[in-house]
Amino acid sequence: MQATKNDLSHNEAKLDYVALVKTAEIAVGKCKAEIADYVIKITNDWSNKDFTGVYLKATWLKEEAERLEIACETLATLKGGETRENIIIVNKKENQAEGK
Repeated sequence: MQATKNDLSHNEAKLDYVALVKTAEIAVGKCKAEIADYVIKITNDWSNKDFTGVYLKATWLKEEAERLEIACETLATLKGGETRENIIIVNKKENQAEGK
């Protein structure tokens, strides 16, 4: 049983829109869980006066928040795209578009 309707053929890539939405939802959930975990770790490090740990985890938290921003923007666009007539995929490498 095929999990999605994605298909990669010789000269064509077909993307399953429902699978794209689900993937973005998974990414948002994973990022949120990582952020919650970092907040707990920062709190613990603060209590233990491990300020280097606080700093490091705050840096990682910032990076995870940036990933969450991308995931949320992508999910919002995909969900909004459900009501649009045309969907355009951008940022495909130029040499790929030419078949090189």
